[in-house]
Amino acid sequence: MLLGMTTFFVALFYMVNFPGKSVSGFTWLMMSAAVSIFGAVLVWTVIIATVTYMVVPPPDSGHASALFRSPLRPLLSFQREGLDGGAAGPPISILVCLFLTLYAAFNLILARLWSRPGLLDIFATIGAHTLGFAAAQTVATIGETESFGASPLSYFGFCILATIVLCGLVTITTKIRQRTMDNWGISEKSLEEDEEVTALDEDGKAVMSDVEKKEHWAHICEHSENEFVAFAVGLVLTLGTQFAITGELPGWHGNPYNHTTQETGLMFVASSVYAIMLVVCIASAAHMAGHDWHRTFHMASDNISFAFGWCFLFSCRSLYWNSTDDRGFFKGDQMTARIIQAIVLSFFTFTVILLLKGAGDRGWLTSDSVRLLMGSFGLMLGLSWEGAFVQALEVVSASGGGSPDSLIMKSDILVLSVCAVILPAWALFILPNAKEAEEAMHGGHSHGDEHEGHGHDGHGEKDNATIVLGSMHGDAHKDGEAAEPGHGSMHGKDDSASS
Repeated sequence: MLLGMTTFFVALFYMVNFPGKSVSGFTWLMMSAAVSIFGAVLVWTVIIATVTYMVVPPPDSGHASALFRSPLRPLLSFQREGLDGGAAGPPISILVCLFLTLYAAFNLILARLWSRPGLLDIFATIGAHTLGFAAAQTVATIGETESFGASPLSYFGFCILATIVLCGLVTITTKIRQRTMDNWGISEKSLEEDEEVTALDEDGKAVMSDVEKKEHWAHICEHSENEFVAFAVGLVLTLGTQFAITGELPGWHGNPYNHTTQETGLMFVASSVYAIMLVVCIASAAHMAGHDWHRTFHMASDNISFAFGWCFLFSCRSLYWNSTDDRGFFKGDQMTARIIQAIVLSFFTFTVILLLKGAGDRGWLTSDSVRLLMGSFGLMLGLSWEGAFVQALEVVSASGGGSPDSLIMKSDILVLSVCAVILPAWALFILPNAKEAEEAMHGGHSHGDEHEGHGHDGHGEKDNATIVLGSMHGDAHKDGEAAEPGHGSMHGKDDSASS
């Protein structure tokens, strides 16, 4: 295990310092997606576990302490019934209320951050992934009820219904945001006029005007909405696919056990089908550029991308247990299994990055195809490492025993401590390099600008995340050091510090 971890970190250094910009850029994009997803699922775990314990304490908790008493308990304290008639997981009412509350808070905070692009990028990325897990668990939990989980056909009907509901919710906030843009006087004409004037800061660097910041805010909001919808829709599509193959509806985390070799192989076939559908959908979206239906095709591409990521992850987990007759390697414990899966999937992703470089160089894949495939593998990698870390945190938090109150507090403190260590490093070093890689893939234009057909040329955004958090390093960026090694380049020795 130690040898595998050491090899993984050495390989990571090789990938981010690879001579070709595309390889190092793909690696930064994959790392950013994986770490953000990993952090988001930990944040969501803390939220759902704590709120559930507050309103529905476990039977052996006795009288809950004042810290965990809540006036919401009479309203929300009923357990949902699973397919087997027993209580399973948090109540649907809690999940729905939490999701809607997080969605409203997420949009309000984004609206407050429009004038601070760096913080906006950071919060939008981690917030969209957290909201995505909230939507995924909520939708998957509703799908487990008897009304929708009776057969694969009814479950796929539920997938369509869930997609319509989530898209309807997104449409409402989009209309509100468009009205806000109209009130600000932001239009195609104002954007074109604003692009003719480039403001410079005291160091001679181009900075974003207020008009560009508002347009950037609108694009970030749209991208975040697409991503959280893709999280949920991609998951239920994968669960429906596994349901159709195995005849058994798995929980929202999937069920990798007791699958035949044929069922595991069919899961991989389904993953390949999703990958092919993704490439076809992206090609269709490219022909719809500037059309009213363009965002619909873009959302469909994101949904299929995440469906591929979920499906491939569940397939790999099934392969691991099927190949060992459900015994696992070594002692067969979950901790060992999760670490082995995470390491193997990491090396597989590195191999895929090199293959994508070759496909891109030969013109077989567009930059959008590569971006979405990297998002899929980032999802897969983030969830695989999340499984290993969560398993370890559960063991540590449960060690030593204690009351339910102390156990939930210990678990929350451990998870938040891990986030406090990982997320600042992600925002300072990984996210800026990923943003630069994405801009390079689109020839200096941001992703939203290429698809919307208007907007700024990307100036002033390159090191926003680093500049925002630069005070943690003694405001070094204020003196023009934002472009120094470790904060901007994607290859060569300049990346060794940020790796």
